[in-house]
Amino acid sequence: MTTTYEKFDRIFDKLDAWAIIDKNGRSVGRFVVKHADMSVTGYLQIYGGEMVTARVNGCGFDRRGAALAKLAEKLPIGIAGSYRDLHQYSAANALRDLAPIAEGPGFESARHRLANERGIQFLHVHG
Repeated sequence: MTTTYEKFDRIFDKLDAWAIIDKNGRSVGRFVVKHADMSVTGYLQIYGGEMVTARVNGCGFDRRGAALAKLAEKLPIGIAGSYRDLHQYSAANALRDLAPIAEGPGFESARHRLANERGIQFLHVHG
């Protein structure tokens, strides 16, 4: 008989999740990556806005970074009313502005730059 813990482990195997925290310590979004053999599927949401998804295939590069770059480009930007408050709007703009960094040098470089330049933290919560 399969236990609840075994079911949980199977469902969330190869999944990484981050809470997106703004410079004031508020949780403003989430970034989730599901790993497969040669691809990742990423999900990004700044709370108050629509969740976006993207799939990245291939090997030999940082697929998390490539997924984050694709996802950030898909974020709804331009209308502050798309988000519940200014903190969420600012976080979405910061992610979109720095999307090319995620694709080039990779996810860890993008994380550090977002933290240093914009005060946006990615808090790893699963995986």
